[in-house]
Amino acid sequence: MLELAALLQIGAWEHLGMLEHLPVELPTFAQAASHLGQRLRNGPAEFSGPVATPLHLQVLQAWVENFAWEGREIFGADFVLGTV
Repeated sequence: MLELAALLQIGAWEHLGMLEHLPVELPTFAQAASHLGQRLRNGPAEFSGPVATPLHLQVLQAWVENFAWEGREIFGADFVLGTV
């Protein structure tokens, strides 16, 4: 579920044109969907172990380091913050 949520978040950011403003490398929605589909076909073992949700960790790190945390609640939208 965490990987699916991360995939959907990438899709939302891609749709809004935010991926091009992030200083991190994230896969496109199509790339992430293809990779997740392959992992699902490989079975439950793909989602166990210390790094069971790599896409989720990547998206979470991108959000924590680059987005205004309370932008959605205050403004009703995500905001990418520039370098200070």
